[in-house]
This record gives sequence, structure tokens and C-alpha cells, in this order.
Amino acid sequence: MKIIPKINGQQVIHDSEFQIPNVLTIYGEKFSDDSIAVFTERLERTISIKVKNVNSLQEATVRFEKDESILVNGYKVEVTDRTITLFSADEIGMKHALTTLFVMIVEGEKTNNRIIRSTTFSDVPKYTHRGLLVDVSRHFFTIDVMKSIVEEMSRNKLNILHWHLTDDQGWRIQSEVYPNLTKYGEFYTKQEIRDFVQYARARGVEVIPEIDLPGHTSAMLAAYPELSCFGEHVSIKDGPGVYKTVLCAGSEKTITFLKQLLDELVELFPSKRFHIGGDEVPRKNWETCPTCQALMEKEQIPNYDDLQYNFTKQIKDHLETYGVEVICWNETLRANGVKEDLISQYWVDFTPEQKAKEYIENGQPVIFSDLFACYFDYPYAMVPLRKTYEYEPTARLQAINTLGIEGAIWTERVPTPDVLSEMISPRIQALAEAAWTFERNYEEFLDRLKANMDELQLVTLRGSTFEKATISGEEAFQEAKQFLLYMFQMMQSGEVEMELAPAEQQHMLSHFLNGFFNEEQAKRFLSELGGV
Repeated sequence: MKIIPKINGQQVIHDSEFQIPNVLTIYGEKFSDDSIAVFTERLERTISIKVKNVNSLQEATVRFEKDESILVNGYKVEVTDRTITLFSADEIGMKHALTTLFVMIVEGEKTNNRIIRSTTFSDVPKYTHRGLLVDVSRHFFTIDVMKSIVEEMSRNKLNILHWHLTDDQGWRIQSEVYPNLTKYGEFYTKQEIRDFVQYARARGVEVIPEIDLPGHTSAMLAAYPELSCFGEHVSIKDGPGVYKTVLCAGSEKTITFLKQLLDELVELFPSKRFHIGGDEVPRKNWETCPTCQALMEKEQIPNYDDLQYNFTKQIKDHLETYGVEVICWNETLRANGVKEDLISQYWVDFTPEQKAKEYIENGQPVIFSDLFACYFDYPYAMVPLRKTYEYEPTARLQAINTLGIEGAIWTERVPTPDVLSEMISPRIQALAEAAWTFERNYEEFLDRLKANMDELQLVTLRGSTFEKATISGEEAFQEAKQFLLYMFQMMQSGEVEMELAPAEQQHMLSHFLNGFFNEEQAKRFLSELGGV
């Protein structure tokens, strides 16, 4: 089978064959109609096979059966010469079963004279969290573009869309409580968001919003400057960077504003998780802010990492009143006493102390989005398909509570939907198999990927060519070298406030070189850098 992600478990092939009819009759009384509707739409659009709902099991060629013995989100498929039976214990598992059946029917139609070999197999995911972050703040993308991404995610059994809705370059979510948030750029209305969340849900994709706090907030501060330490005018940014003016971490007024805002936004998203950012927060203003200093003295907060956590914890505690778990980027783990119920999303740790390591290796729940394998805004020369495919999150950190892995497409350098699609696909297929499948083989995956892209035409996003996605050798080295030079120049500009000490800068440089290059390439890069 040419299925991506590859199934877990043994497939048994039987002697008989199932002949695909022009009209599939289907009976799925114990499961929701939206699963059947998505399956029907895909079949009719791809190979013009019709699907008809019937009222009894006996009339059906495709049957759904509830089986409580199957693990969460798993499924089982049984194909005989007359019927196809799908088993699952839950709704999401049945959606996965129908996605697999869709690929089997397309493959049988296009490559095997409308025949599916009789077979039995079971399948269950490796990780519960198999996600993709899409940044719509740096560049805005319409709901139709987002739907096309969700459809591709669903076809590859990725189940989490992490929607990065706010940053320095734009606030993208309507607020009736604080309407000035959206006066400077494009945004989604509440109704658009509700419709999109339902579209994703029908495809087995959960939408987790991210409102980035307390840094990356220029768009918020442009509308409400009084939320910062000194109330200075802040403009919407139009380029990449980390900007020094952030929310005041000691202000009760700021906390009250955020609680009222989140009260409004949380009802738009049925997900039981909410991301509140926490990455790349410059603290220079906090150092001289009377309000921050007074809070630190009153509460005996010893440092700015702990001040940030004090801020984060107030937002976290408020969201938890809605039954929501909170996710933060791993910089939050630089603080002391972070509670174990805070989910960390690990992307990189530039500090030599690597305090996140201790938390994660002692059981802090973690989602891995490793910069060097999962950041899709980097060229394929730096984050090649193979690295994403073979990514194992515990190779660097011995996490004992890994929820899953997540790719990320940041859009500072992604101005159009076409570029967005090229950077996402076919990485999304490699990510899906890394997150789902236990035993993987890259060369065998490439064979299935080629079939999905070409003869089966199952890849719906206009992705990069196969050749570009598998770039290697000298061409890849030169492209990676030029990109790193650009990055280092940008980070030395006045707009980027990384707040790294010299030792931390050296650690960061070493981290980048070892993450993107092998030892020989890193030495060569440093040698050639001396001549630039």
C-alpha cells in the first residue's frame, strides 16, 4: 500500500479480491455524519466514485463497527471479496480509518484495475500530538488557504493545527471587547474562525490558538500602548526581528486587560489547550520599570525569568478556569518552580545552562518542534526532507513525557500562498510519518511519496518539486551557507534584541553550526566565514 503515514502493525493479505463498484454503499450509524461527508467529497473529487448512505448493515459494502478494544485514535480494516469493515473505539480513529480507505480505493482505481486485495490490518499512532504550526501574523493567509493546509494535514493524519494568530507584525483575530487590536491589518472575523474550526474538526484536526505573550506583542501595543512598561508609541513591524518593547510584567492593569481579552477569545476554540507563547522576551524595559521592580520586591521575585513565569502563571491560572491546559515555548522553563501541568513546546535552548533539559527529563509534558528538523521556513538545504523524516525527539533530550512532535512554518520570509505550500509540502508527509510510524525507512518512504505526488495525485498542496525537497551535496552546502550568513547579519542589526551574553552568543553559534551541518561542513563554514 502507498499510504502515508505507513501503518503500524502487520498486514495480512488474503486470497480474494474486492472489486471497487461505481457506487459505494456505506452504513455508519454509530459514528458522525461529517466523517462520511469528508470521505464522500474526497472520493467524488478524486476519482468520481459515488457514496450512498444506506439504512442497514446488510445493504452496505462499507461498514463501521465500534470496537472498544482498539487503542485511542487507532483503527482496524478488514477487506473481504464483498465488504469492507472499519473498526474503531472513537470518532477520530474512524476518521483515520476512512482516510486510509480513501487512499486504498484511489490506489486500486488508478493502479490495479479497480481491485483491492482482501486484507486485514490494524493501525495506531505513535504520538497523540502530531501537529503543524502556521504563522499568519507575519504574513496573512486567507481562510481558503488555511483550509487547503488542513485538508493536506488530514490526509496525512496530522491532528493538530497550531494557529499562531498574533505577533509583532499583526493581530489576526477579531475582538469586540478591544476592537483597536485589528485596526492596522487583515484579520479573521469570529464567524470565519468558527466555520474554520468546524471544517478542521470534520477532518480530525484540532485547532489550538496561540496568542503570544508577553513578548512579540508590537501589534497589541500599537493599539494599546499603555500595556507596556512606559506607554511609548509602538508601530506594527514589517520585517523579522525580536523587539524590545513588550508587555509590562508587573502591571495589574495589563493582566486585567488580558484576562478580559482571553474570556472573549477562548469561546471560539473548543480545544482543551491554549498556547500563550513565552518565547524571545527582551527584559530591558523590565529592568528599569518601577511597576515591575515594585512587584519583584513585594513578591521577592529574584530574577527576570521568574518575573516572566509570575506573569505566565496568572494567565495560565485564568485559562484553567475554562478547563483549558496551557502551552508555552520552552523559554518559560528557565524559571524556578514551573508547575508540571504546564505543557512546554521545545524549539531550541540557546543558554549554556539549558534549564529546560532538567524539567523535560524529569517529566514536564513536552511537544517537540526542534528548530533543526521541524522548522519549515528554513530552506530544504538546511532542514532537508530526510532530517524531518528521521527525527526522533528523544535523541537530544531524554524526555519521559513526550506528547508528540510539531512542524512549524514561520512566515517572515513566506509572502505568498505558493511559497507557503512549497515550504510545507512534501515536508508535511515526512513529518506525518515521523509522528505516526514506529519503524521507518527513508528510501521506502520516498517510493511512496513519489507515488502519492505523481501517479496517485494525492498531494493536494502545490509543494516543492521532489528534486528541490531532496537537495544535497555541494549545492545544499552553498545554499545553507548563504542563508546562515543572512541570519547572522540580521541578528546583529539593531532591530533584534536577543539579549544574549557573549558566552550565550558563542553557544548559539555552536548550536546552529552543529544543528545544520556535520562536523566537516561546520569547520568548512567557519573557515570560509573568515574570508567573507
